[in-house]
Amino acid sequence: MSRFHNPYYRVFLCFVLIIALIHIVHVAPNSYAFSKIKSGVTDYTKNIQIKSGDFIFQHLPGPLTEMIADVTKSPYSHCGIIVEKKGGFVILEAIGPVKETPINEWIARGEGERFTIVRLKEPYRIFIPQIIEQAYRFSGRPYDIQYEWDDQKIYCSELIHKAVQEGAGLSLARFVRLGDLDWHRYEKQIRQITGGILPLDRIMITPADLAESNEVYMVYSSFPAQIIDGIRYRYQDLAGVWEGKYMLLQIPLLAKVEVGSRGWIRKGSLASGLILEPSKIIRFNSQTGEFGCSYRSENNIKINISARIDKSKDVIFGKWNDDLGFKGTFVLSK
Repeated sequence: MSRFHNPYYRVFLCFVLIIALIHIVHVAPNSYAFSKIKSGVTDYTKNIQIKSGDFIFQHLPGPLTEMIADVTKSPYSHCGIIVEKKGGFVILEAIGPVKETPINEWIARGEGERFTIVRLKEPYRIFIPQIIEQAYRFSGRPYDIQYEWDDQKIYCSELIHKAVQEGAGLSLARFVRLGDLDWHRYEKQIRQITGGILPLDRIMITPADLAESNEVYMVYSSFPAQIIDGIRYRYQDLAGVWEGKYMLLQIPLLAKVEVGSRGWIRKGSLASGLILEPSKIIRFNSQTGEFGCSYRSENNIKINISARIDKSKDVIFGKWNDDLGFKGTFVLSK
């Protein structure tokens, strides 16, 4: 009797297959090879408004990045600069040497493929070419696992901060001391990295500091909305006329919406010619700025909105879909 017809051998084979499947489900999604495969078949930025010079944030799986996210109390542990090239967008990042990574590949390797994009406010956008030029000046520099503030080695948020400082003369965020962060549970790991010392006076810029900078606003996020200390939202924050663009079939189109002080969308219009009927805002969250609404156009197309107010309260962004099967994102400014 062959081994295959032996019932014990067949049970053994089934056991091996089950272990292999468990490995694929739990380990492969975080592997570099698997992320490369995903990036080749999934367009993560389809129908999202992206501009060269935007900053992008994610959380990478791994002990070092878990420590970064935990001590900074942030969902982010890594970041980079979006740069438009002829072949599409790339991320200039410090992750080993400072290098370019295709945006799809960059997003695919992040935990849950979640990412957040923030944009410099308008007065500073004229400096985007200089900021990108300064960032490329660090190309090839090794990663700074010691998180020291020098130019010999460099870490991800240091790259962005220095590029903006030198390209636009703007300080995006304030330095924080390691001793001011929640480092205590990681003392052993920190000492292993630093050769035994505990550099509590070491200053640094974290991804969280950049994402929450007062000089940027959020235009997209697939992370859950965060509660920011000292910021609360009211219906009155939505009152006024909002204008911007929404994405339809990867084409940015103009949109205009007027919102009353009591949470009613009074009227709106889209570049496609649709006129929006009045509708009430629902599911308003005063802690995170999230809200939603559903309304119909004059030709009876139902449109559903899921949105957030940026911390600046001058920008709203989110996702939309309609009952015809179309969907996209939008960014509007007051």
